[in-house]
Amino acid sequence: MIHRLFFVCMCISLCSCACTIGFDEGRFPVNNARRVVVMTYNTQLLFDAVDEGTEFPEYSVASGSWSAEKYAARLDRLAQTLHLAGAAAGYPKNGSPDIVVLQEVENVQVLLDLCNRLPAASLYESALCVRSDDNDAFGIGILSRFPVLSCVSHAVWSEDASPRPLVECDIDTPLGQLTVFAVHWKSKSGADDGAGARLSQEAVLARRIGERGAAGDLFHWIACGDFNQTPQEFSLLGDRFNPWLEPLPVASAVNPLPQSGSYWYQGQWEQIDHFFLSEDLVDGSGVDAREFWCLDSSPLVRADGTPDRYEVFNGTGYSDHLPLLLEVYRYQ
Repeated sequence: MIHRLFFVCMCISLCSCACTIGFDEGRFPVNNARRVVVMTYNTQLLFDAVDEGTEFPEYSVASGSWSAEKYAARLDRLAQTLHLAGAAAGYPKNGSPDIVVLQEVENVQVLLDLCNRLPAASLYESALCVRSDDNDAFGIGILSRFPVLSCVSHAVWSEDASPRPLVECDIDTPLGQLTVFAVHWKSKSGADDGAGARLSQEAVLARRIGERGAAGDLFHWIACGDFNQTPQEFSLLGDRFNPWLEPLPVASAVNPLPQSGSYWYQGQWEQIDHFFLSEDLVDGSGVDAREFWCLDSSPLVRADGTPDRYEVFNGTGYSDHLPLLLEVYRYQ
């Protein structure tokens, strides 16, 4: 039980580190004991206002292109995005998803600064950020309204790149333990379009799913994040349930099917942000995923419906990705 604010930095795997915060769990309301809403979102290069030497040049305060004011504006927009997601999920005013997986956040301080902007209806018990090492420009962030039982990261080796690690979190939710595998795979750049690095990342994820399943300690699991490839490009996860490809067997039909993608590139939508689900979340066994949707409402999109990407030169926009949301519901 967490009784007071604490801050811990710990090495949790080879070349990986995480920072975690916790708050008095009695302050955090459970929006509905029968449902858990998970969100994944690539924030598009969310750097803080402190020059550490690892940020991209255009986000250097010393260069004059980045500032504390621009950083604060981006935090406010991310908080607004969380509230939009909460409203889309039917939560009370200023609510937000129960578990939020974020890509391209520089460090845990970004998450702390974000949490300091959230009202009581959106407070989180735990926040953590995983970077491959201290030289990585940004990492994977996770916010959870529920206790994080454990968090480990798994280093990924590739001949032609230094892929980001796989983050594996066990979270104690009202629906039981939920394992969240959070990823940010290699982009399509480099000599082989990054395919070799992504295959290495896919192999680590597939191996961990198999190992946990074989050990009998993996029940409900979700893998989510920016995979940087389409559903048709997976080699080892192709048989896992992906709601981009087929409707959820148990669905409330409250939300329409997602649009064609969450990322707009060269004049067309791409499905590169994903949720993969364990079989027990889609088999009608009593705890099932029943909603999957893309948050594509204003102000996250422009007039033509495409993502309102952030432009550092004038400080406008949100992100070049749109958030994806998944609701898991207990019927019994």
